[in-house]
Amino acid sequence: MGFGLAKMLIAICRTYDLILQTTTMNGNGYEQLQDLKKVIKKIRDLEAVNKFFDAAKHVLTRLGLTNEDGLVYAAALDSLQLTVGGKYVTNVSRKRGIVTLGFYIPTKYLDSFLQKYPDLGYNTEAVSQGSNIIWVSLEANKVQTEDFLEAITELAQQRTKEEKSPYRSQYGDKHNEWIIKAALEPKIRAFLFASTDSYYLVGAYWEGLTPENQTERFVNNSIWENGYDDKFLEDVSKVPVGSQIAIKSVFTREKTKPVMAIKARGTVTGNPKDGRKLEVQWEPDFKPFEVDFPGSYWATIKEVIKQEHIQAIWKDKPAETTPMNFPLNTIFYGPPGTGKTYTTLLRASQIIENREVEDYQEAQRIFNENLGDRIEFITFHQNYSYENFIQGLRPDTENGAELSFRKVDGVFKRIADRALNNLRLSEKAPEEVSRELLFEQALEKFIEKVQENEENFKINETAYISEVEEKAFRYTGDKWNKHANVLRMKFSDLREFDRNRVSSRQGVKKLKSISGLANQHATYYFLVYQQILKYIPQASEAPTKVKRQNYVIIIDEINRANISRVFGELITLIEPDKRSHGAIPLRCTLPSGEEFVVPSNLYIIGTMNTADKSIALLDIALRRRFEFEAMYPKYQLDGQQVYDTEVLEKINKKVVELKGHDFQIGHAYFMGENNNLVERMNKKVIPLLLEYFLNDEKEVSGILAHAGLEAEDNAWPLRIKGKRD
Repeated sequence: MGFGLAKMLIAICRTYDLILQTTTMNGNGYEQLQDLKKVIKKIRDLEAVNKFFDAAKHVLTRLGLTNEDGLVYAAALDSLQLTVGGKYVTNVSRKRGIVTLGFYIPTKYLDSFLQKYPDLGYNTEAVSQGSNIIWVSLEANKVQTEDFLEAITELAQQRTKEEKSPYRSQYGDKHNEWIIKAALEPKIRAFLFASTDSYYLVGAYWEGLTPENQTERFVNNSIWENGYDDKFLEDVSKVPVGSQIAIKSVFTREKTKPVMAIKARGTVTGNPKDGRKLEVQWEPDFKPFEVDFPGSYWATIKEVIKQEHIQAIWKDKPAETTPMNFPLNTIFYGPPGTGKTYTTLLRASQIIENREVEDYQEAQRIFNENLGDRIEFITFHQNYSYENFIQGLRPDTENGAELSFRKVDGVFKRIADRALNNLRLSEKAPEEVSRELLFEQALEKFIEKVQENEENFKINETAYISEVEEKAFRYTGDKWNKHANVLRMKFSDLREFDRNRVSSRQGVKKLKSISGLANQHATYYFLVYQQILKYIPQASEAPTKVKRQNYVIIIDEINRANISRVFGELITLIEPDKRSHGAIPLRCTLPSGEEFVVPSNLYIIGTMNTADKSIALLDIALRRRFEFEAMYPKYQLDGQQVYDTEVLEKINKKVVELKGHDFQIGHAYFMGENNNLVERMNKKVIPLLLEYFLNDEKEVSGILAHAGLEAEDNAWPLRIKGKRD
């Protein structure tokens, strides 16, 4: 080891000792330090992070500011940010693989910056409205920090006239003093950069090649290669030498269960930074294994940040996930635009996976993959009924001249049946479950065969299947008009045949009570059952125990329906202790005569718009059985920008005075790609305010004036033209 390297390591160790001492004295110092390290790892561009710290150091030093000054607010959320007096000085973030640096500057500097940086991003609307300050951003690798120092320092200087940062007052628990320390103290910055170990999962399947699996070639040649000429080049180029790397294969088992296999592990020994290749020392005699958290690791290369995943893949320890302990019945309530549906999607994905899901894109993938199976989404309205939700009888329009009715299950009944079936299977022996699953596969194949036939499927010489419904076959027999589909052969009865292993026509007699079948029609069932058995596949794996799973039904706008009409007797059955595995499980009898119980693995999530109806006016029976989580406007979100927060806060302050908390404007109206204040106000916010105040133009104009907005003269509908000077 060279003297210089040894000296540097000693300095880092001393810095580490200093940090340990500091964090011991400061209760949450250690957590803040870990948060900062986590965000630096997420950004994955130390050069960009260094530019952020350089800009922060220049401003803090020139203005003589330290962590003790209440004007300063710094946070390590999804990005690194520094503000002085309530305005960003600088920010660095990584979104969609691009690392961006941003600054607030006086508008007078914009033209000169555009001459040097034609790709500079900025708000053109703010310029046209004559704003004195403007937010600019650029890909970090194109930024020369020194070009922006004068402009950002001048603006920060103006902000020092304020007594304290509003962010520091409102979000003091998120203020991260280590950002200030790392900006001002080189030793701490060096420690942060030296301690960012990196772990990567990579793919090895090249579609169209022989063999498609390149793992063996990579291991034999001590390399890993990117199979794309135009993708992931930047990600591969930035992998540091010394990083831990593993080849993974992500696939789906049992149709919906994603699984990840680890095929090889090694250490990156070289990176030519061409985006195509890494030199790797692979572990000898590595034995592949599987982990149960595919997460968002489907891409060709993906950095692993979660410690439990690192432990499971590289430390040969099982992933220690924290089980989710959510209530069975929850309602998110608040004014429009406060993120109720957004939060619902995240919560549903966490319930389905029974683990923490932080990435919203991963949550969307989980949600979409399970929608229609383990997740159902519905919206209540004034005409929603028990028949839509639970079960009803519908006229059978295909029964010729004779009027008849058939049972139709509602959305809640359907997902409850699936959840209850999972509970039932999870309590059975693996061998018994294996037979049921094999029969289900055979039934699916037989249904496909029936549907492929251009003509009716023949049962015997006098009977045939003419149609496939959701839960039954339509068939005719020799005593009926062959052009009328008058009989239904329920799939549930065929399953009962299989559970009882009906092996002969004599055995059919014992099962006539299944549906009160006459002898002849019990025979038709048996003949179809025999056809299904031909499609049972050979079990390729040893029987495995079915895992208990969670199911979720989301009821959007739950307060817009007549609750007693929709839920009926189920309003009692949804209580946790009245469910299938509760302390006192209760059953009810549905209109069809079926017994029904609400399963204990079915979660109900509702959303409620308080501008439509307050909690006080909600059905008392519903209020007693749900837990309520309030969602009101926020003015700062982790990793997301809320535009014009000062306008939003002033509007809501006035609305609360005049009408109450339930009629505020949600932060979602001030987010998204469109940061044009005038457009958002005129098309979304002002119409909502006019609705709240019954088109009282004078009242709404007063709210806008309080927020510092200038209305157009004699305009109807009411509109603004910008902020007042």
